[in-house]
Amino acid sequence: MEFLERSFVLVIIVSTLLGSSLVFLTTVAQASDVCPDQIDGKTKEQLTADLEACNKEIAQWTSALSSTKQESASFTRDVKALTAKINAAQSSIKAKNIAMVNLGKNITEKQNQIDNLDTQIGRGHQALNSFKKNKRNRLIYNRRSCAIK
Repeated sequence: MEFLERSFVLVIIVSTLLGSSLVFLTTVAQASDVCPDQIDGKTKEQLTADLEACNKEIAQWTSALSSTKQESASFTRDVKALTAKINAAQSSIKAKNIAMVNLGKNITEKQNQIDNLDTQIGRGHQALNSFKKNKRNRLIYNRRSCAIK
């Protein structure tokens, strides 16, 4: 975030020196709050919403980059283009982090399902072993009782 603030100051200084308008600066300030930085402790739905917000911000920055490419060549345009590229990259990183957290939650859910199924299999094995033991004991008892008669 400090880098973004520094780049705003740079744009202001360059714009002041060149006498150009700061309309782009306002657009940058508005778009920078769309994609959240904080993703820890959020639900899957919140992460999906954040991912959509980041994708929208990426589209905004890509649009800003495209529009600055169409402007006449100047130092101000280059600063705007670089700022747009940096912000698009930051939004892309945030989106990928959100996607990774979402995948991590999916992996945790699947691991819990696997653990539950392993527990059920273990109980099934115990029940089967108990059944075999009881069956074996009955056969031995029946053989002994037949042999005694």
